[in-house]
Amino acid sequence: MSSEAKHDYHLVDPSPWPVVGSAGAFVMLAGAVFWMNKDYAGFFHLPVNGQPWIFLIGLFLVLYTMAGWWRDVVKESVVLGNHTPVVKLHLRYGMLLFISSEVMFFVAWFWAYFNSAIFFGDVSIGSWPPAGIPAAQHPDPADVGHHRHLGAPRHPDRRPQGRDPGSDPDRALGRQLHLRAGL
Repeated sequence: MSSEAKHDYHLVDPSPWPVVGSAGAFVMLAGAVFWMNKDYAGFFHLPVNGQPWIFLIGLFLVLYTMAGWWRDVVKESVVLGNHTPVVKLHLRYGMLLFISSEVMFFVAWFWAYFNSAIFFGDVSIGSWPPAGIPAAQHPDPADVGHHRHLGAPRHPDRRPQGRDPGSDPDRALGRQLHLRAGL
């Protein structure tokens, strides 16, 4: 069996860098939290609060990941020659698509911000529902009877006026469903 590739694409080898980088980012986050909460002494009474050393360990792991990962990419490209012209073209396409998506995201973000800052009268809702749309007549959640058979107490002020609570049709339906379910 030949180890020579019969295509123009480079399939990368398994790498430890995603795991090391995510662990470093988590340690850096936890270290930042400990560093900023110097008055909190609830983390097993360890002397970590107000100290930057956990953050610095995480920062070192992230920087180590960046250096090691780029070292492997350069080694695959230059030393091993795994980056064929097709791979180089697709790396350029990927970077171009990434940069353009970032530009589009920030244009949309700042466009919305400046539009709402300059033309604030156009974006305010004013009232809900908008004019011409009738408001939906939703029942009061306390008056819907399906939750009462589950044991939720009913507030006496929420009881429908003018009806006997024992003859409530929602309550009767809830009892029937409760009995049919075998609960």
